[in-house]
Amino acid sequence: GVGPATASAVLAQANPRIFGFMSDEALEGAGFQRQYTLAVYTEFTKDVASKAQTLGQEWSAEGVADAMWTAAMLDVHAITTADSTNIQVHANETAGFSRKRALGPTEDDNSLAQK
Repeated sequence: GVGPATASAVLAQANPRIFGFMSDEALEGAGFQRQYTLAVYTEFTKDVASKAQTLGQEWSAEGVADAMWTAAMLDVHAITTADSTNIQVHANETAGFSRKRALGPTEDDNSLAQK
């Protein structure tokens, strides 16, 4: 069967404005114990949706849950904000993206598209 945590992954993809993924880190960030019940998910959903509304239009319940997961990962791995910027640049470069490419197509990109 499908439990609340798995269902939350589907719901968060179907309607991220209302539903957040019930990750361990997001649960704990919202002040809940790691209990995977419908009652806990219902309260968790209310909390992350309410926080998203407080933060403004650009936020969703899933965005709040993702932010809590990210904050927990930074904490667990003792990564500071400056470190996280360097990690993102390294990850982009490792994946084949450079800061230059992130800004948009280059002249070389345009010439490749014309071939």
